[in-house]
Amino acid sequence: MSLRTFTKALGRYKVGATHDYPRDIWRKIAQDADMKLDSFSTEVTTPSPLHQSALKGKPNIHRRLGATQ
Repeated sequence: MSLRTFTKALGRYKVGATHDYPRDIWRKIAQDADMKLDSFSTEVTTPSPLHQSALKGKPNIHRRLGATQ
């Protein structure tokens, strides 16, 4: 997944909108717009890979009932 912010209005996407799409979806958006990906969006780098507030503490990862670990 890649978190990116739009820097230009593109179709239904507004300037400043942030979306987390897989790389293939971003490539398709760029192909449909006939533009390079970096010309209408920028990658967002966050300190946490889970995009979770540090105030919430450790993320709780749910496990299936009966799982071995």
